[in-house]
Amino acid sequence: MSNTVSKQQLGSLTTLMNKIVDYAGIFPPGNLPLKQAITNYRNYLEGNDVWMLRSFVLPIAKLSELEKYMDLFSTDKKLKLSLVVSKSDSAEDFDGVCQVDTNKAKKFLDEYVDKVSVESLEIPLPQVNITKNMIKNVSHLAERFNTQAFCEMSKPLSDDWIEQMKGAMERINDFNRKNPKSKIGYKLRTGGIKAHLFPSTEQVAYTLTESVERGIPIKFTAGLHHPVRMYRDEVDTKMHGFLNVFMGYIFQASYKWNVEEVKEILKDEDERNFQFSNRELKWKNFKVSINEIKMIRTSLLNSFGSCSFDDPREDLRDLNMMK
Repeated sequence: MSNTVSKQQLGSLTTLMNKIVDYAGIFPPGNLPLKQAITNYRNYLEGNDVWMLRSFVLPIAKLSELEKYMDLFSTDKKLKLSLVVSKSDSAEDFDGVCQVDTNKAKKFLDEYVDKVSVESLEIPLPQVNITKNMIKNVSHLAERFNTQAFCEMSKPLSDDWIEQMKGAMERINDFNRKNPKSKIGYKLRTGGIKAHLFPSTEQVAYTLTESVERGIPIKFTAGLHHPVRMYRDEVDTKMHGFLNVFMGYIFQASYKWNVEEVKEILKDEDERNFQFSNRELKWKNFKVSINEIKMIRTSLLNSFGSCSFDDPREDLRDLNMMK
């Protein structure tokens, strides 16, 4: 089957990629000024590829800087935000940071209630053992903003990272089981501006597997600029592909793959193995239906943050996967 997209082939691709990109233009390596990034986002809302766009990623600390640009938005063209909570150094600091950021955000959102919505919260946890009280604070934040919250474990990618990640997932899962109306998710950083910031395929595979097995929603940030895994000179390492990661998650959820099987799709650098049709998507001889994709994307598999909205689209077109 050819990878070239026809009208019939758009089905599984659009289902997989629907609202998949959180535009993070002000973050590295893009580092755009806020004026340029927010103008880009507003222009994307008018483009043909708006179906791929989810939200604008912004630290809560920068919310007040948005005021001068709010005339760009309206009730019909809302600014959809994924808000990033400020970092903290300890469990005690975390409590205070959450409260300060909540007050800042509520003030801004109340003023522009007709022009702004919050799609998600991204919450970096301090580099300490995650406590029940920290997860409870995350839940309170999500309730205040009536949105999904995603915890990011900020520990370095050391030898014990997988065990630390499992511990964080266990804490989240315990809370979610006892509070089924307040689903807390997990955020995985899949790269950065230097090679040592990229998790291994094993670390990513374990994270996907833990998320699926525990039913914990997940989103990603950094490093997923390109569809298929490849070596990139600018970071002197191989970057994870967003098709590898998202399709790896979907196949794991559908086929109950083990970690080694998930690693195989994460390592795949041959774009010909990733195929789309009107009814299903395929990786090699494995297939998943549109209905399964939609169910997994809706319930568990959220989005990925990217400082570029152009790179993912242009690469898909270069591979003849999208018109």
